[in-house]
Amino acid sequence: MGKRTKNRRPKALVSHMSLRPPYTRDEWLKMKVSDVARSRVFHDYFERCVAEVFRSPRRDTYVTRLVGMTHIDRLTEFEPQSFGKFLHEAGSQQLTTRKLESTLEAILDGVTGVRLNPVEQFEFLAFSGDFAEHTAGLIGVTDHLQELIGQVMTLALMSLILAVNAEFGCGPNDCHR
Repeated sequence: MGKRTKNRRPKALVSHMSLRPPYTRDEWLKMKVSDVARSRVFHDYFERCVAEVFRSPRRDTYVTRLVGMTHIDRLTEFEPQSFGKFLHEAGSQQLTTRKLESTLEAILDGVTGVRLNPVEQFEFLAFSGDFAEHTAGLIGVTDHLQELIGQVMTLALMSLILAVNAEFGCGPNDCHR
């Protein structure tokens, strides 16, 4: 097996939107970001995409990433060969409001170090925000946690715009900026 370099991106979980955008490329190019943000069609599409992520096998990878992030402060205690042990311990921990807040803060700060393509970024953010919202209902909601969930979901909406741009083959300066 070849040696993995730091700059090499892991194989993508998904490279294209699982559900076709509800717009043609021409319709999309005519819209402003503010039009997209106010569009009921876009928000319905967002909700359908989130539901599809939870039905897909990618959900398990997103759970593993999210659970690992809740335990990230312990990662340095484990050797690279014992990452499985780290994940097992992470999955066995009690999830608290504070751990969930710290995890969402790390996601918002971008400290995950995982480089994702636009579709994966959208899916992970949407999954994380939705998971956190559901979990907060079980373990307790603080004002700070509710604010963080809102920020993650807003970032997920913006990431969906970038994912649709990529789906339509738009470069960073071609479509919605």
